[in-house]
Amino acid sequence: NLEKVGYLWGLCGAKERLKLVKADLMEEGSFDEAVDGVEGVFHTASPVLVPYDRNIQ
Repeated sequence: NLEKVGYLWGLCGAKERLKLVKADLMEEGSFDEAVDGVEGVFHTASPVLVPYDRNIQ
């Protein structure tokens, strides 16, 4: 979504060095290609799955 991340392209050196990818944490291997050969990763979002028991009082 360019509206959410478009400002990143204005960062110094972004046009030459920044690569944005979409991957699914729940799908094994979906990050493999994205992190192959990179020097750093900014992981900015993750689902939080918290199991709970509705019967606990």
